[in-house]
Amino acid sequence: MQISAMDIGYGNVKFTLGREGQRIDCGHFPSVAPINRGVDIGGEVMARKDLTRVSVNDVEYLIGRDALLAIKTGTGRVLSADYPERDVYLALARGALAQMKRPAIDLLVTGLPVNFHAQYWQRLEERLTGVHAYPDGSEVRVKKTWVIPQPVGGFLNYCLENQAYNALRASNCLVIDVGFYTVDWLVCRGLKVIDERSGSVPGGISKLLETLALVLTQELGEPFEDINRLDIALNQQSQLDWYGQKFDFSHLLPKVEPVINSACESLASSVGSFSDIARVVVVGGGARHYLGGIQKLCRRNTVAEVSESIYANVRGFKIAGEQKARG
Repeated sequence: MQISAMDIGYGNVKFTLGREGQRIDCGHFPSVAPINRGVDIGGEVMARKDLTRVSVNDVEYLIGRDALLAIKTGTGRVLSADYPERDVYLALARGALAQMKRPAIDLLVTGLPVNFHAQYWQRLEERLTGVHAYPDGSEVRVKKTWVIPQPVGGFLNYCLENQAYNALRASNCLVIDVGFYTVDWLVCRGLKVIDERSGSVPGGISKLLETLALVLTQELGEPFEDINRLDIALNQQSQLDWYGQKFDFSHLLPKVEPVINSACESLASSVGSFSDIARVVVVGGGARHYLGGIQKLCRRNTVAEVSESIYANVRGFKIAGEQKARG
């Protein structure tokens, strides 16, 4: 039975490629889907960009690792609650399916932010199930889709990575997923979610980057709005390429801590007491940037960050699909 998973985030699309023993191999590309204009000024001289053509409602998009090279400066990303309903979302999903290189998938597992799951899961399962045709004549058939809350994937991945499920099945755990648009959290006992203490807030990495861009504008003395460039620099020891030189902006990071603190305050209000939380698990592409704020908030709890946290959810989705297939 072919079980695959994808995590269509606001910042990046993550997808599984296969499993070797305990390791689940994954890939990702930015959640950017520029319309294909049919222009390639590089001709046969410049290297070809790593892009896949996909079509949604007769509009052709370019999806892949080099998608940021096909847009002007800016994010190029959709940051809204109705993201799962947009054509660009389906285009990104089709791009991920193409990267998996599977002509047929028996069960596709994906996820949605906690606060959007109830509203969009059923419609999303309908959109992703069926035949996905591509401009080159190929197609991928998805026989069944299963949509779960995103942090559930991160929790399952943590349990497998640390062989911790049996130890935690009778304890309350807090899973925090720091994404590009939202920070999601859920409190669970084993695999049972405590809904009243779970939620999400639009205070992810995009908010941090927007604030940092404003701070940089003041520091540099000229407008700076290239969020994608700043995102890359933030993950490269806060080194920004600036007129051919490296500009270290690490001294400015304390000025964006209010963004992190605000998300943590919303989380604390939702979760309530932390005294019954046995373990706090932090996942998501932005995990390491928020980890300090989370550790201050949960200073008496054990806080763990999943390795390769960008892939935590999607690996967990695949684990959930494998468990579901076993019955």
